[in-house]
Amino acid sequence: MPLTLPGSLHPSNKDAIACDKRWRYLILCRNEKGLLAYGSHCTLIVVDCLRRMIIQTLEKHNAAISHVSWAPEEDARPILERQLRCASADISGLIVVWNVLEGSPLSSFRHLNSAPLSIGWYPWEDASSDFLLALHSPSTLVLWNTATGDRIWNVLYVQQVCLFALDPFDAARLTLGMSDSSLLMVEDVMLHKAPAGQGTSLSAFKNAASIVQLQYHNAYSNILFAASSTEVVCVETECRCVIWRHICESPLLKLLSCSDRDAIFTVHASGTVVLRISHVAEDGKGNARMAYERVQCFETQRQSAHHRISGTALCPITQSTLALLYNSGRVAFYQLVWRFSDVKFVENEKCERRAQFARIPDEVPNGYVKCGQQHSTVFAFWRIEVSGVGFNLMQYWVPRNFTATPKITFFRLSNVGEMFSLGQSASSVRMRPMDTLEGEHALHLAAIGSNQGMIHLVNVFSATIHKELHVHTCPIKCLDWGGPHTLISAAYAHSLSTSPLVRNDVFVTDIRTGESKRLRPEIEETPVEMLRVSFYHCYVAIGFRNEPLEIWHLKSMRLLRRMSRACPVIVDMAWSGKHHAIKKVIDGVEPVFRENLVVLDQDCHLYHVVVKGLHVRDGKEVNSQWKTGVASMKSLVWKDDLLAMGDSSGRLGVWDLGRRQCRQTSGSPRGPIIKMTFSRLNGDHTLAVLHSSAVFLWDADQLTVIQVCQFSIYLFRV
Repeated sequence: MPLTLPGSLHPSNKDAIACDKRWRYLILCRNEKGLLAYGSHCTLIVVDCLRRMIIQTLEKHNAAISHVSWAPEEDARPILERQLRCASADISGLIVVWNVLEGSPLSSFRHLNSAPLSIGWYPWEDASSDFLLALHSPSTLVLWNTATGDRIWNVLYVQQVCLFALDPFDAARLTLGMSDSSLLMVEDVMLHKAPAGQGTSLSAFKNAASIVQLQYHNAYSNILFAASSTEVVCVETECRCVIWRHICESPLLKLLSCSDRDAIFTVHASGTVVLRISHVAEDGKGNARMAYERVQCFETQRQSAHHRISGTALCPITQSTLALLYNSGRVAFYQLVWRFSDVKFVENEKCERRAQFARIPDEVPNGYVKCGQQHSTVFAFWRIEVSGVGFNLMQYWVPRNFTATPKITFFRLSNVGEMFSLGQSASSVRMRPMDTLEGEHALHLAAIGSNQGMIHLVNVFSATIHKELHVHTCPIKCLDWGGPHTLISAAYAHSLSTSPLVRNDVFVTDIRTGESKRLRPEIEETPVEMLRVSFYHCYVAIGFRNEPLEIWHLKSMRLLRRMSRACPVIVDMAWSGKHHAIKKVIDGVEPVFRENLVVLDQDCHLYHVVVKGLHVRDGKEVNSQWKTGVASMKSLVWKDDLLAMGDSSGRLGVWDLGRRQCRQTSGSPRGPIIKMTFSRLNGDHTLAVLHSSAVFLWDADQLTVIQVCQFSIYLFRV
């Protein structure tokens, strides 16, 4: 089960994405689309592309992951003994080889704390896949034995090398990309011996542009694509000459080569995806010229500063499905589809659907025959036949029972799926109350507010995002559940002036329909700091930074009471889950709720407020028996007869109201207490206490630690 739900990406996660084409006969119900792996900060995320869900999250890196590569298939081993392995490298220089199915690292190694610039698995005579080539800075090519973590050999190049590409048809050949935009071709890469010499240099680019990608053609040997951000060149590696050159209209992000046909996809920074197919044109004198002609340019999602393409991968099985990874953490799946017109079938409907929306097949579909007429502008199923040194014109295929000649009316890249993420900077989190929900199929949801004004509803059992609610246009500061189907959220945008006043947006949202209603009008005031909904979800208390406390009736959306300005600054507050009552005044009339609210100020003074119906009784100060000190109070929670408080020095105190006694711990080196919450199970007084890098589970009755969960990242909510 995945333990981590990814958010926005680190800048170093750019292009840290790889698609696996193996194991489709072993993984998850014959997944014919393989697996997708990408880096999200320090976590390696593995996605099942068929079901579009995270199946594994792997954590061992302490720095951002910059490169990901799937291991080739182990042909020498029986199928049941093969391991699904993936290598990931981070910016600190650590390389980890994973057993993806077990979720455990097989080995890890590094080279002199130098960051890897590129990695790739080295297949040696199909006998083993335990070897990994890594280019380390400065300009050092290292061959690693991933089974033992030992370095087999390394080569230091004189010129500055920035990336490399392995020839998929010849393991002894690779090409290095230099910082001066030239190519360095090496043809003596061996397992037992390091390459001799410095290779053969080739200047492929007219301008001194930085090389961003090297990609060998996956369908034809001796063809290499080299790309800068503005130009793509195609190099014939045996003759060492450039046979095609193209200037990009938009900065290039990724070039993807198809393995079953002479076609390439190019993904650009503007969000466009261009499909190009090889075409050989001959003049009257017998001279031939090859070019990759643009078949279609597709638009994807609109790009913005918070939502732009960070990486992309092509499905190696269908050759027509793209996965686009955005810097917001989202993964979008696109399928290449087309539709025919003037088509009439006389037999079944399955052929019609197949003709309208079909993937590009490797062979001619059953029941199809070739038309005698050829068209160079019609692309149906892209059946390209080799004729001598060039390619003949496109030929299309139609069913035997066609009554008309098909014509392609449109050709598009359709968004067939989306995997959402938490985006940037989650600001608040609250668990859904399950007390009033009936049935075993009720989802255990966590509401997570973000700085983009969105609320993500996360299924905590499956670690998937159930729904996204676009409620606010500014960062969400606090939220709470007003029932199993209602959310109350508060947000405000910081003022551009020096004034401390803002306009608070407080909305009540129905998660079933997405309808939002404003709870209170917008006025110039200090920011909202907290929201607390009562036990019966009848009242909500709103705390401000420098304004008096407000108590609202949720059903009528009516202000019941605004406290006087003499009230102190509120640090935290909690409603009682035990000391309440329900009373029906007249039969047929809605019941009147009596609930208790405890308010804590920064001087550790407690105030008890009683709310009954539409009446609010003034708060009375209560002696908490807390031993005051120099530390300020941070958090307050209440369950049954136990009232727990925590301060900035790490002290935890539990006040037993029934026994009228208060116990507390001494100061902790773990740092201040950020947040606390009680278990939601009846009679269970387990208390979760959040520090900056750890969560402590306490037995509140005995005031003893049950369990400690350490984290390598900063935490802000529990």
